[in-house]
Amino acid sequence: MPDRLVAERLQKKLEDYKFPKTLAGKTGQRGLRRVFRDESEFTVSDDLSEAITEALGNSEYLIVICSPSYLTSPWCMKEVETFLKIRDRKHILPVLADGDERNAFPEILCYEEVLSKDENGEEVAVKQFKEPLAD
Repeated sequence: MPDRLVAERLQKKLEDYKFPKTLAGKTGQRGLRRVFRDESEFTVSDDLSEAITEALGNSEYLIVICSPSYLTSPWCMKEVETFLKIRDRKHILPVLADGDERNAFPEILCYEEVLSKDENGEEVAVKQFKEPLAD
């Protein structure tokens, strides 16, 4: 599965990354504090959703490894939805592992609800396309 391999490699690279000295001096850190990946961090649990919710609540960013198979996982979609209740879209970093923007990105990352006025002048929520930036 390409998304699993991408996730493993990305986690290792992020954990091994050392900040440039000027940034390390400003932040007081030599690198990232911790990179959490659900598959490598969770032990077997009766209530995985509680563990995921807790981990997402402690995360500043969510990296989403996008692929057609990602879209078929109800757990993956729930992670994105839960994270968006805690943080905004700017804290989600999509990474394209397989496929393209038409068949790999969760719809929730491609559209944003914005307030607009209808023909009667009343405010309504409207879905607006927002192309996700991904590497």
